[in-house]
This record gives sequence, structure tokens and C-alpha cells, in this order.
Amino acid sequence: MLKADADQFSLRLFELAEVFDRRQPSAEMVRGYFAALKEFSLPEVLGAMDHALRYAKKFPTPADLLERVAHHRTERADSERRRRVRDEQDAAKRAFAPSAAGAEQLRHLLARMTHRPPLDGKAWAQALQRKARSGAYVPIACQQGAARALGVSLAEFQGREVPEASAPLPPVTETEDQREARLEREALMHEGVAA
Repeated sequence: MLKADADQFSLRLFELAEVFDRRQPSAEMVRGYFAALKEFSLPEVLGAMDHALRYAKKFPTPADLLERVAHHRTERADSERRRRVRDEQDAAKRAFAPSAAGAEQLRHLLARMTHRPPLDGKAWAQALQRKARSGAYVPIACQQGAARALGVSLAEFQGREVPEASAPLPPVTETEDQREARLEREALMHEGVAA
């Protein structure tokens, strides 16, 4: 807002105070609100004040008005992006002839517009495998799904060594102290379940 907008801004602030049955704002309060909101345009601030007039249950603070302006900007940006994508998709649909080659071109164009490369067959699973083996974070559920798609175990998918099935596992030996600690844990768990 500019200094020339101060009169219109203060008038609206006085109207809000009147509607919310609050004492009239002091000059310092008007200056404080104006300083907090000066980075936004007057129509945005007035829109936030109108929203508060319609929907707020109490006199809005500068933070309330800032939040509303930011929310409105985000909504407007999202709406503009959706409109632009829809217009580009409509233009792409009109540009290609209804043939197999045109359909393939359209599929690649739409994939490029949504920033996702077209993945054929099991390429998505192989891409996840490369990512997981390089050390990048891949959620375990994604790894399991990709391993199933590729028909390999999770260990093979991750590139870990798989122990031979014929090699017997060494027996687990438990010391007396470990056995006593295990029995005590089991007893405590049993008491917790029974309680």
C-alpha cells in the first residue's frame, strides 16, 4: 500500500471496529496495522478486511489479515496454474490429429506438461531400484511394490547379499544372564497384559 491509501485503509479499519463493537482505533493502532500490511496492495488488504467482516467472530489482528491475504494469493495462484494447464491441454488436444501417432504425441506432451516422464512397462520399478541402490531415500512400501513387480525379493531389489538357503543358521545360545533377563521381561509383559 502507498501513503495515499492510508485514508481509505483507516476508514475501513474504523468500520470494522464499529461492526465488532470495539472502541475506535487510535492513531497508533492505525499506523501499526498499516505498517504490518503495507507490503500488500490496497485491494488485497481491503478484501481481507471484507472477509473478516463477513466471517470473523472477533476484531481481526494484523496477523489474521496477513494470513487471509496469503491464503487468497495462494488460491489465486493455484487457480491460475489450473487454468493455464487446462488451456495448454485443450490446445494440445486440438493440435493433434485423431490418429495413433497423434495420440502418442499427445501422451508425451501431457506427460511433459505434468513434469512426469512416460514410463512403459516396469521401467518405474527399475527407476526405483536404481534410486534405492544409489542410497537415495525410497519408502519401504515403494521398494516392496517395485520388488514384487520385478519378481525379486526385497533383499535382491536392494542389492544386499542373500544368504544361501542350504546353509544352516548357527544356533542361538543364550547365557544364564540373558535367559534371566528374558524371563523377567516376559513376566513384566504378562503382568501388564493381565492388568
